[in-house]
Amino acid sequence: MKLLICLILNVSTDSIIHPIKGLHDSRAQISDIHPNLIKDILPHLSSEIKVKLKGCIGDPIETDLISLFIKLSESNDNGVSVVMAMSKKVNIGLILTDPVAQSLISLSHQYDDDTSNNTLQKSLLILSQTLLLLSLILMRIKHPVQIS
Repeated sequence: MKLLICLILNVSTDSIIHPIKGLHDSRAQISDIHPNLIKDILPHLSSEIKVKLKGCIGDPIETDLISLFIKLSESNDNGVSVVMAMSKKVNIGLILTDPVAQSLISLSHQYDDDTSNNTLQKSLLILSQTLLLLSLILMRIKHPVQIS
């Protein structure tokens, strides 16, 4: 049995003035954001890919996938690019997967210790997010993504 870990992290982007409270959910399989949190930058975001998400209960919901650079609010690093679902049905404004939250925390500590060491970590996260996005594009979303 896997232990559920939930923490609140304050994250921000260059485009949003106020920090966003993000829930670090260790069991989440994809990061999620409510469109109201990014309404000012929404017209500038590309959301050409749609996926269907299935929670523990209820019907699957269709969402857009977006890519957004985020960082811990109190951090001086540049943040990471995160591919996430965007839906009005998100209970909490922002849900972060464990790998994303761990990367944000790790980058923040690395930047504080030695700003030059975080480049590889960021590059690897961006590469993994890009590969996820490319695999979804190549699949052409023939089968809805079922997340429980």
